Amino acid sequence: MRDYVVIDKDTQMDELVNYMFRSWKLPYPKMMLSVISSHEYFVWMNDSEIEDIQIGLMEVARLTEMWIFTEGVDSSMSKIIGDAVVQETIKRRATMSEASRGKLVVIGLVPNSELTYGEQIEEQSSPVENQTIVFINNKGNEKKELNCYHTHMMLLRSTDPTDKEAAWNARFNIEARLMQHVDLKRKERAAGFSLNSESKNMKHTPMVGLLIQGGPQEIDRVLWLLKKQHPVVVIRKKGFASGLIAYACYEGMKLGGTSQHLENIVKPQLTEKVTEAFPDYCQDNDHARLILRDKILECVKYAVQGDRRFLTVVDPSSSEIDLKDLCKYILDALVMAHSSSKGSREEIGWALKLSLHWNQCDFARKKLLKPLEGTSIR
Repeated sequence: MRDYVVIDKDTQMDELVNYMFRSWKLPYPKMMLSVISSHEYFVWMNDSEIEDIQIGLMEVARLTEMWIFTEGVDSSMSKIIGDAVVQETIKRRATMSEASRGKLVVIGLVPNSELTYGEQIEEQSSPVENQTIVFINNKGNEKKELNCYHTHMMLLRSTDPTDKEAAWNARFNIEARLMQHVDLKRKERAAGFSLNSESKNMKHTPMVGLLIQGGPQEIDRVLWLLKKQHPVVVIRKKGFASGLIAYACYEGMKLGGTSQHLENIVKPQLTEKVTEAFPDYCQDNDHARLILRDKILECVKYAVQGDRRFLTVVDPSSSEIDLKDLCKYILDALVMAHSSSKGSREEIGWALKLSLHWNQCDFARKKLLKPLEGTSIR
């Protein structure tokens, strides 16, 4: 059983954030991680990849106080993360290290119309006002169950239970608004980001997107984050959103990204791949297919803005990539998004502190110190 709260799409965020801090007693996050994935567009990874990404995610959670957001259902990536939370909790209790490692916060944000017991929840609770308990019990329905190993749940009341796309889009809208209000609360408390208290660069609580497979809605989410200059880490996997974005990034950079290469090679191939990845979505609908293709190309356009990089592609099939090192890839994404190539001392100092705090000394040496030979950092 887990505590949960039912909210509307227009719930006052100030009220919700106050509730999270007051009733759930959550710590102020130093980072927020949005796991961008979909139970509808997900092919199970092999056992080795699952174990590696679980280890990698929990390592990040140990190193910094963070909130992890998922879609919260008991399948696909939400289940993988829930299982990781169980193992991490057992490990912390066995080593008596729960207090020293900080509180695990994994929040599922789910439309209640997608749950087998959504109507029962409506009868038992009202938005934000009361903390209630949900029991996971009626397996076997075609709808979804909550993953009971998430630490907290937010259930979004659906205005139209038949509109799945609107329901899941509302999840990301709530996430975005929540992030903004957490920032406001942080500034009110003058808490800052402990690893960059001297830095003028990191003005907000960092949010990182982690794309693992996913469908058309997840492509929308990635594009939104990139436009807002939030870094996104893409775990490359053939097909689905992560594979298509990774492919477009790789091909788009060939030949310097010339318009001829884009028009003659990338666009036709990407259109074909979109059709293969999402046949139901694109079936007999050329307009939808082309719009989705162009959104993917727009992600590539916003991947690099000026001298900052906001999209990091991680290819697990490469012998040089180990998903257990997810911490390193998230760190790289953060540093590349928040530190320019001609970074100020404040930017470099912040990145160096973060690297050392996350025990990524090799990263600090190669990516931060080596390019600055002869330069002092205060």
